[in-house]
Amino acid sequence: MDSWLRSPALPTGPRRCVRVGLWLLAALVAAGLAVCAPPLRGRLDGSLVGPGLQSAVAVVGAALIFVRVRWVPHARLAWSLIGTALLLNVAAGLYDATVVQAQSPAPSPSWADVGWLAFYPLAFGCVALLLKAKVVRWHASIWLDGLVAACGLGALAVAFVFTRLLTPGLGTTAQVATALAYPAADLLLAILLVGSLGVMGWRAGPTWWLLIAALSWTILGDTLYLAQSAAGTYQPGGWLETTWLIGSALGAVAAWGDDTERPPRELGDWALIAVPMLFATTSVGLLVIERPDGRGTSDAVVVLAGAAILLALTRTTLTLRELRSLAQARREARTDELTELPNRRALLELLTASIDAGAGGARHALLLIDLDRFKEINDSLGHLVGDQLLRLVGPRLASVLPAGAVLARLGGDEFGVVLPGAGKAAASRVAHAMGTALGGPFALDGMPMHIAASVGIALCPAHGTTSTVLLQCADLAMYKAKRAGSGFTIYEAGDASGALERQRMVEDLRVGLSTGQLVVHFQPKLELATGRIAGAEALVRWQHPTRGLVYPDSFLPHAEQAGLMRVIAHQVLEQSLAAAATWRARGYDMHVAVNLSASDLHDAALPDEVAAALRRFALPPDALVIEITEHVLMVDAALTGQVLAALRALGVLLAVDDYGTGYSSLAYLHDLPVDELKLDRRFVTPLRADARAAAIVRSTVALSHALGMAMLAEGVEDQFVLDALTAWGCDLAQGYHIAPPMSSADLDLWLARRAQPAAAAAIAAAAGGPPPGV
Repeated sequence: MDSWLRSPALPTGPRRCVRVGLWLLAALVAAGLAVCAPPLRGRLDGSLVGPGLQSAVAVVGAALIFVRVRWVPHARLAWSLIGTALLLNVAAGLYDATVVQAQSPAPSPSWADVGWLAFYPLAFGCVALLLKAKVVRWHASIWLDGLVAACGLGALAVAFVFTRLLTPGLGTTAQVATALAYPAADLLLAILLVGSLGVMGWRAGPTWWLLIAALSWTILGDTLYLAQSAAGTYQPGGWLETTWLIGSALGAVAAWGDDTERPPRELGDWALIAVPMLFATTSVGLLVIERPDGRGTSDAVVVLAGAAILLALTRTTLTLRELRSLAQARREARTDELTELPNRRALLELLTASIDAGAGGARHALLLIDLDRFKEINDSLGHLVGDQLLRLVGPRLASVLPAGAVLARLGGDEFGVVLPGAGKAAASRVAHAMGTALGGPFALDGMPMHIAASVGIALCPAHGTTSTVLLQCADLAMYKAKRAGSGFTIYEAGDASGALERQRMVEDLRVGLSTGQLVVHFQPKLELATGRIAGAEALVRWQHPTRGLVYPDSFLPHAEQAGLMRVIAHQVLEQSLAAAATWRARGYDMHVAVNLSASDLHDAALPDEVAAALRRFALPPDALVIEITEHVLMVDAALTGQVLAALRALGVLLAVDDYGTGYSSLAYLHDLPVDELKLDRRFVTPLRADARAAAIVRSTVALSHALGMAMLAEGVEDQFVLDALTAWGCDLAQGYHIAPPMSSADLDLWLARRAQPAAAAAIAAAAGGPPPGV
């Protein structure tokens, strides 16, 4: 009741006054009830309960209301109206007791009636303002509920109350008008209150119920007074007087009631129209059932009851339409708009229902499918092509699912499958079948496109017994499968800790990128024909504040999943070109090779970024070699070819890294402007003992030269391999036998040592340490 009393906006002094006033109000009401009780009834002057206690209660109540108006900004005008109404009642009562009743005969109507009747428009305004603040959006059903209730109540009131008060011989026209004004105003106020409840969906809060109770007691008192006056049985000082007493007190209490918003009560579909239909049914009864006193039904009753019935029929029609719309909305809320498959909500509801139905331990499997490299396709070919792919994936997956399985799109490029009754073996078979189904080419935008998927499997009850836990487990397993490239993985207990560690690493990496923790090491590239250092490959490292130097295999996969590869590429390119500018300033005609990812090469702005960086460091275009791997070319050859052609047009050199490890066609060697092939170390390092590896190296050297490309062999670990490569005509070599990756400063010392040992010693002395060895 005292929600506003607890408000920090209310100072201590007014808060104490309000509490005292509420207790005083309760005491005055109790005194009024005691005076009207049999032991005291008739022994005291009736004016003690009438103008006396009623005036006291109304004055205290009005004071409490105006304190609220002063200190609580919410609904000030509404409560000002009801407080003013109470004061007008006090003034009218005192005027009637001291002036009107002192005359003989007492005039009727009098100025006291003006004060009493002024209560009603003020009460109407208070209710209307509070209702406007309560109901923000006024739907048609809200209006209809209120109108049905209002018309139904009006018909009942006219039929059983109003007509009984209209007895003949009421007096002059002014007296008749005054006599009619009170019941008419009470009827309108009752209709307004019931209609307001209908508008609020019959879910009023404590403040509203207190206000409705206050006005209802006032209406009850007026009705009983008019009935007793018409019958000639009214006597001052009876129980009737307490109705106005209680009404005034409840009005003040309502002002300080709990006005906080509450969530609406969940009602069934038909419960929404139960109260309007009750009034409509009553109205039908008024029209068809004959009155006991034999009097016919008045025209006013017919009009009001008929209106209630018509409005109720309209409300029922609207309700049926709303129910159909709601059912359609529920279906749409559980259907993916793009693929027309069930969505995440539908899948989780089904999984939860399956788990609950098999509470005894029935098995279920949840499979989470994520399309590999979908973002690259979406970014390179556009969202329309990406959407087309998603629409094609659904039928492929559904074609291999067993009966009873449910396929859903969870969002983006993620799909989910619920397999009721499936265990580990069955789930694994389905995962393998889905991978096979996706293996065939998709016809996208007029060209074939291959795509793979990673599947994570979670089992119930082994991994969890709620849909949320199973989804988390399947998600962890899916990312594990994506990192391992294994196609599908079943969740294991250790995956959760690993996921947390990966998340920490990604967050640390974001900080590292913003604080300059990425460093670049360089591994020299030896020109075998001349023995000079032709360039160096840039190899990114992460200088973590607590982990130390972190190598790229440990963080680049997480960076790619987190969408950080473009930021990393930008920083590596900047550091690499800065180092190349330093080398050239010191007389070393060297290039720098930078490896870029698929997301970099699918960015049409990359050539402009590279050109701006070369200008910034005053480097010729051939000072930069862009290295790409074969799998990058498989994702979107068209866009990659355009970006590579633009880079080559700048004069930047292009190299294929890890050549021989992919499964792509050799057609790109013909179509793309490649300058250099970098043969993977798996063929170079073992060539002393592996004749097949040696044959691959020799044939690749011949192929590269035939295509006008340079050949670089990486993974040179001993002199035998270096000599063999030189003898076979390989152009460039790279490996630990030549030099390990090193920082830019160490590379400066290494280059100086190769060129002039004495100069290298001087540089080392100035740097405070020996130059690095070979």
